[in-house]
Amino acid sequence: MQAPAGSGKTGAFALSSLIRVDTSMPKDIIQILVVVNSRELCNQVHKVYEKLVLKTGITLSNFCSKNKKPAMVVITVHGSLGPMLSGRKPLNLKSLKQVVVDEADVFF
Repeated sequence: MQAPAGSGKTGAFALSSLIRVDTSMPKDIIQILVVVNSRELCNQVHKVYEKLVLKTGITLSNFCSKNKKPAMVVITVHGSLGPMLSGRKPLNLKSLKQVVVDEADVFF
């Protein structure tokens, strides 16, 4: 299903994922992983989440930037998943509650 650009798709999936975040958990425990297909989209999605998490206590990390610290919500490009999960310091996904794949049709 496709909807026109600017119709609020990112905000819709962001809101639906943010309600699952448990703010009583440590701030560096990843609960939501958002996977996108490009750096540009990664930065766009990060901006949407930034607006939505203001004053919520939810931490956010854009793994497309140089700030690659674990947070409650992590946004990354699909090409970074391998190194993130199998590198020297793999991400701990034991508390992961949801994976969001934006523009999934592009991956197949």
